[in-house]
This record gives sequence, structure tokens and C-alpha cells, in this order.
Amino acid sequence: MPSKHDLSLIPEERVNPTDEKNELNFKNLMVSKPWGEEYLLFENADAAIWILKISPDNCTSFHAHPNKTTSLIILDGQARCKTYTNSYNLNVLNAVIIAKKAFHQTSNVATKDLYLMEIESPVDKFDLIRACDNYGREGQTYESREYCRLVPDSYMGIGEKYIGDTYISINFANQFEDFINQVSKLKNAIITILDRHIWSSDGEKLLEVGNSFKLEEMQEGFTINDNFHYVILHKL
Repeated sequence: MPSKHDLSLIPEERVNPTDEKNELNFKNLMVSKPWGEEYLLFENADAAIWILKISPDNCTSFHAHPNKTTSLIILDGQARCKTYTNSYNLNVLNAVIIAKKAFHQTSNVATKDLYLMEIESPVDKFDLIRACDNYGREGQTYESREYCRLVPDSYMGIGEKYIGDTYISINFANQFEDFINQVSKLKNAIITILDRHIWSSDGEKLLEVGNSFKLEEMQEGFTINDNFHYVILHKL
């Protein structure tokens, strides 16, 4: 949850911004950053998956998203993710969920490139407040078209991909039973549902769209409404 300090840095008029919406379609675009680059791997009406590459000795801005929740998962390398109240050292397949309005920063603490997956819900790349930045972007919105270049279609969509020692599979399940049959065979996999909430057997919401989890950590009897996308991450 965001701290009082987090909330004090988010002006009320920015919580539901209308003037910073941008119609830029990020499909097949690589976005250049002063710390590296990122691209859109998957997007639907409820969630988007981005792949970030952060160079050694670099970090993102210390920023917050007033209206969206973010899951960060390490794919290759080592990272430190800090908020106003905590600091997390993260290795491959470690994940952290960042709440709405919580300021956070991810740093590459290794000597090779850091790759991580960012899953955001709802979808809005311009839902961004930068409080501090090593590259002078404090107060600036998300990068514009001039910072983008085209990448092949193969960068996006449903299917299997590999980054470092991490296997990535984006799938669609017509029925909850189909999903269980596939993921129950995996050990220590990170799973994220991309267009449905997760419910307990008595109707309590357990996880929001885009929140990552391990199957073995979920309570028995959980369920997901049929017809949904999901992403699986596990080590090769």
C-alpha cells in the first residue's frame, strides 16, 4: 500500500488525468530510455506486459502510477527495487507487486544487462509521476514517438519466448480446468492472469487482474471465470 509520503506527492488533480492521454500505439515499437530500453510484449483491454532492459549501474526514475497496479518480475540478472518504506533485492523469477500511488525505483545491481517483466493494469503508459530521476526527467510524462523505433512482429503476442534462462509462455484458456491442467504440472512458476480476477470458493476476490502468484501458494478452491489470457514464467 502507498505510504502517507507517497500520497503527499501525488496532486489530487493528477489522480484522474485527462490532458495527458496519448493515442500513441506502442505495438511494434522499442522505446529508448536513458537507462536502456523497453517494448510492449502483450496488451488487451485489461493489462499490458512490457519487457525492460536496464544497463549495468543504471536505474529507472523514482516514480508512481496513480491509477494502475504493477507487477515486476526479474527475467535475467539482479535488481534492487526500492519504495519509500522498503527495499527488495531481487533475483531471477522474484516478483514484487507495486500498489497504485506507491513510488518505486528499479536498479540494475549486476555487471550485465537486467531484463524484467512489467505487468500493468489498467493499461495507461501515461499514468506516471516522476519524483526523482538521475537523467533529469523529474515531472515529465512518458516518452513520445521520437524516442521509439520499429521492431518486428515477433516481439509481440501469444506464444513462447525465452529471455536468459526464463521461459515465457502467453496462453488463452477457454475453461478454468484447461488452465489448471497446464499449470499444475509446473513447479515454482510465476503465473499472471491478464483479463480476469481470481476468486475464492466463497466469492471473495483474492487477486486483481495483473497480480502475479505461484500456484502452490494459492488457497485451495480458488477459481477464475472462463475465457482468459495468462502468462507463465519459469526457469529452463
